[in-house]
Order: sequence, then C-alpha cells, then structure tokens
Amino acid sequence: MSERPSILIVGAGRVGQTLGNLWVTHQVAQIRAVCNTSLSSAQDAIRFIGQGDAYCDLSQCPAVDIVVVTTPDDQLTAVISEVQALPQMPGDLIIMHCSGCYASTDYTTLIKSSSQLASVHPVMSVSSPELAVKQFKHIMCGYEGSSKALAVLLPLFEAIGGIPFKLIPHQKAAYHVGMVMASNYLVALSEMSRLCLEQAGLSESTASSLVNQIMQQTLVNIGSSNTLSDALTGPIQRGDEATLLRHRMALGDDLEEIYQLVGLRLLALTSHSSQVLDRLEHVLTDDLSKGL
Repeated sequence: MSERPSILIVGAGRVGQTLGNLWVTHQVAQIRAVCNTSLSSAQDAIRFIGQGDAYCDLSQCPAVDIVVVTTPDDQLTAVISEVQALPQMPGDLIIMHCSGCYASTDYTTLIKSSSQLASVHPVMSVSSPELAVKQFKHIMCGYEGSSKALAVLLPLFEAIGGIPFKLIPHQKAAYHVGMVMASNYLVALSEMSRLCLEQAGLSESTASSLVNQIMQQTLVNIGSSNTLSDALTGPIQRGDEATLLRHRMALGDDLEEIYQLVGLRLLALTSHSSQVLDRLEHVLTDDLSKGL
C-alpha cells in the first residue's frame, strides 16, 4: 500500500463527501472513485471532493486499497457482500463502514478471510458537507474492527482532525442511541419548544432565536458543570409545584406526555427530599381532570 492509499467511496451522501474532501485537502489519500446508484449524485460528490471518477456500478469501479462504505445502514449487508466479491480488488482490501450502530462483527460471514473489515464513526451531525468540512476539528471518532485495518484507517482520521476512541462491538447499539438522543432528538425538542412559544403569540423568528439561545446556554452549563445536577435549573430543580401544574394545563395531550416523561427523569437529578420528590411526581403524573 502506498503512502497515500487509494480509496473508493460507496455512497454519495454527506458523510462520504465530507471525508473524501478532507482526505484530499489534507493530501493523506487518493479518492479514485465514488459509486452511487444515482450517477448524477456520484458526479456531484466528485465535484465537491475534488478528485476521482463517478460510477453507478460497483463492477466497473477501479481497484483500490480501501473501500469506504457510507450508505444507509440497511444497505450495508448488500454493499459489503458485493464489494468483497469484486474480482478487481486486491486480496488485502480494507473495507470500512461508518455506521455507529452496526459492528464489523455483524458482517464477518460476508467477507473473505483475507479482507480486513473495520468501522469508524465520526461523532458529528452532518447537515451539509460544506459546513462539516469546516467543523471537523477535534471530532471524536468511535472505532472497532480489524487491528490491521485500523492501523491504516485511524491515521487517516487523525490527519483530518479526528480523535479516535475505542468502541465495544456488541454495545454499539447502546452507544449509537445515546448519540442519536443527544443529536437528533434535540431537534425534536427544539421543535416542541418552538411550538409552545408560537402558541404564546411569539413570531416564528423570535421563537427560533429564543430556543437556540437557551439551548446553547444550557449546553455551556452542562459542559462547565461537574455533574448534570449542577447544570439543572428551572421549576423542577426549585420544586415549584404551581409552575409545573400551569405548564401541564398549557400543553396539548401529545406534548404533555413528553413533558411528564422528561420531567420524571429530571426529578432523579435533583437533591430534593423524598417528601418533595413524591409531591412533584404527583404534580407531574396525576390526572388533572380528577384534581390533584
């Protein structure tokens, strides 16, 4: 393998474009090709990456040192199976996928014994490749798989600003759901908060600004506090029963249920006495139509 390994990226999405662009920019790898079911999408990816050729058929792709699979998770089995069977690929081909949920061990029955399979999952929310390449600094990257493959792959991530950390293969689903709740579910929480503010008569732009501001302040508090309990503020932390009751009365049924469930999780972070905890739990969960 050369000092700058050759790479085929399968999947022309945001993650593949981001990694390809960064590897080319930092001159640590050669992107030979991007393969995607849509040729036009592959061509768009190549333009962003700045190197390589576009394909829509894996059998036509050139031989490479590394195949990086950045497809949706439900396509991994089919793609890895097809890649390892390509006659043009070398016997010591490295196959890497970027799934945070599935482990390399989930696909060992699909690959040749000589193939080296590993996964590296950059922990970042990639809403656009253009933004991601600017933000890819000190990005944690969870890895697991073949040690031989990782000896080649991890330096590629370190060179572009990645900080590798080891994952336990059979615990990746738990790891990934934690990342999803911290990222994707935060978007849903933002949407629910904005709905409440708009219901209160605020404009969409004002609601958006307020939610963004307080979320950013809260994240700063979490990062600078010794414990999550230290970062907690608001009516549950204060034990303000009347405020919690007013909140519930202002919410529709769907949002009230979420408010109750999250509120109970917050109760566990407080240092209230058992008597106060019991009262607050009743305020959060009792049927309001029957009175408290």
